[in-house]
Amino acid sequence: MDNKYRYNIAQRQAIKKAKWIESEKAGRDLTFDQNFYLLWIKTYAKDFRSEWNNSSCYNCKNLHICYDQLRNDCDNFEIETGDNYVDEYKMPEML
Repeated sequence: MDNKYRYNIAQRQAIKKAKWIESEKAGRDLTFDQNFYLLWIKTYAKDFRSEWNNSSCYNCKNLHICYDQLRNDCDNFEIETGDNYVDEYKMPEML
């Protein structure tokens, strides 16, 4: 699994989790609220990318278990092997 794909999966899960929490707070479904997504990107995307780059998730075989937790020490961590191994590749910082 390519690192950009892994990153997109993790970021999408983080957005879905935040949307669910904010929908509960608002008492309505924010799924089709484009302002929510723009606000998340403006508020959290840069920090999410930094957390991703500092985590072990980009090279974990079990990314599908944790998705958006972005930890260095993780009980589920198992290094990816073979063609899926990523040698210290990180997502580039946003300009």
